[in-house]
Amino acid sequence: MALECAGFLTALGLDTTVMVRSILLRGFDQDIANRIKNYMMEGQTKFIDESIPVKGEKLENGQIRIHYRKTKDTEAKEVNYADYDSVFIATGRYPDTKALGLDKLSINIDKSGKIITNDRE
Repeated sequence: MALECAGFLTALGLDTTVMVRSILLRGFDQDIANRIKNYMMEGQTKFIDESIPVKGEKLENGQIRIHYRKTKDTEAKEVNYADYDSVFIATGRYPDTKALGLDKLSINIDKSGKIITNDRE
């Protein structure tokens, strides 16, 4: 989800940065994942590799400062930061649909929270 959103935001002309905890598209062919990253970088999407956010704060000018550290630096000896106008967080691969009230819309979900579809969807 993060790469898709970064792609269309960059295509709309927005300055877009993706923070990557470890590798892109875990579980996918990494040669293809790296090709996707290189293609996105050619299109001006920026990447902050092997990092995780540790703190966010709203600045007086309305921007959001994200403090982050390198993933492998568990002691957080060196913390970097970058300022953004907006922050979009796309984490995990597990559906979080239970609180959406899908049952009121007659949308069925399985026990993991995934929306049940037919063989065409």
